[in-house]
Amino acid sequence: MSNAESGLGFNNQRVLLRCGTPDDADFVISLLNDPSFIRHIGDKAVRCQQSALTYIEDTFISPLAKGLGARVVTLTNGEPIGMVGLFQRPNLDCPDLGFALLSTHHNKGYMFAAAQLFLQHHAHQHKKLYAITAKSNHASYALLEKLGFILTLSTELDNKCEYDRLLTYCPDY
Repeated sequence: MSNAESGLGFNNQRVLLRCGTPDDADFVISLLNDPSFIRHIGDKAVRCQQSALTYIEDTFISPLAKGLGARVVTLTNGEPIGMVGLFQRPNLDCPDLGFALLSTHHNKGYMFAAAQLFLQHHAHQHKKLYAITAKSNHASYALLEKLGFILTLSTELDNKCEYDRLLTYCPDY
């Protein structure tokens, strides 16, 4: 059975979403140390193979049993360029959509294609989803609006210094 047939991978004409594996350690190190990731999401202090393997287990593999976690976003040629997934924060009543993309692939429509594909396959499992973005992250905010998320409130989350925007998405049933 292929990855797509098993329900763990999906593709469209622009991108493929697949489960993360230990083979993604170098990519994860690159993504998490990309200046854009650090600026908009934070420094996860993943600098070596062992830290990357732990991150992959905690972010891509273990959460699958709960219907959460991230998928690796690749180009159709298999090159990994980002991640998209659902995460459960302790201070929210439902999961939030999170995504990240290597800077070299920004503004090319890849993350919209990936997030839209991800929502097509996972949003129906939830009555609503959240997404969180910093006020300074205009590109992510615009992407979330394009996906159908609506600004719910601006609030301080996760002890960040600046206020974040909380957006809500209610899938059609």
